[in-house]
Amino acid sequence: MNRHDLVSRVSELTGIDSEAAERALRATISTLVEALASDEADALGRELPSELRSLVHGHAMAMPLDREALIANVAVREATDLGFATEHAACACRALSEQLSPELRARLVRHLPRLAPLLDAGASDS
Repeated sequence: MNRHDLVSRVSELTGIDSEAAERALRATISTLVEALASDEADALGRELPSELRSLVHGHAMAMPLDREALIANVAVREATDLGFATEHAACACRALSEQLSPELRARLVRHLPRLAPLLDAGASDS
């Protein structure tokens, strides 16, 4: 996985510039990590580009997370409204799901079942 490709994909999906796309991606990854147990967070960290791995270390808390909580957290982290956060989170999850290994994507869907529609969006191995 390459940071530039990931940010570019978020930018393409949302229509926002690359700086804003990276903020959306970072906000989404940070929120997802907080909902993961440390094993899943570590597995995600191993697949993330090196520039984004710091978002994973020491932040896994296995907190419950549904779509609404994801969006609310992304909105706070991006300092944007819920409408934009909804689009940004969905597009960041799609860009991630397209580039994650099928094994890790399945693992995250099992661990975050309420986010399965976002994490399975655009999966290319079907």
